[in-house]
Amino acid sequence: SDCVSEASSPMTNLPVPKSPFDGIIRYYNDYGFTYVGIYREGFKTSSRKATDVFKAREWVGVSSDNLVPHVLALISVFITLGSGCFGLVVEEFDGYSFTNFQKPTSTAFFIGCWIGFVISRILFKLVGSAVNTVLVCFSLAPWTFKVNHPVLSHEMRSSWGGTWLDEHEWLHNLENGEAAQNYIPR
Repeated sequence: SDCVSEASSPMTNLPVPKSPFDGIIRYYNDYGFTYVGIYREGFKTSSRKATDVFKAREWVGVSSDNLVPHVLALISVFITLGSGCFGLVVEEFDGYSFTNFQKPTSTAFFIGCWIGFVISRILFKLVGSAVNTVLVCFSLAPWTFKVNHPVLSHEMRSSWGGTWLDEHEWLHNLENGEAAQNYIPR
């Protein structure tokens, strides 16, 4: 009851035990930042509302998927190593000395890595935030997006639809003319 969630495991149809972190995740997540930016509410309230929207839309799997952050982190590692190699090239072939330490090549590599890491993480955090914003805004008001940008909306629905978007009853009802306000969790 209190230790078991309402969801069941797809493999065994047995109840899935609740994690002690479920409450923390509900009140503190990255989507809360986007919600704060849109509605100017407190972070804890915004995180809870964003989580409630994803639950109402049955998009919890999409919102908890870490594919984008993992891909961006992997690209950041490549940029970090590439910047380190660039530091080596500058140190060895250009004659520019980064430091006066005993091992200038390793120092040049680490300085290049550090610069690449910092710059790539800052830029990719912006990209990740943009992805979060798209998910939150699209989950809150897909009909507004469809009215204001029909071509982009059709493109997004056709690329995402087969996976999880158009399969849900709320969107079909919405397209058949039901009021949009019925689908926003309060």
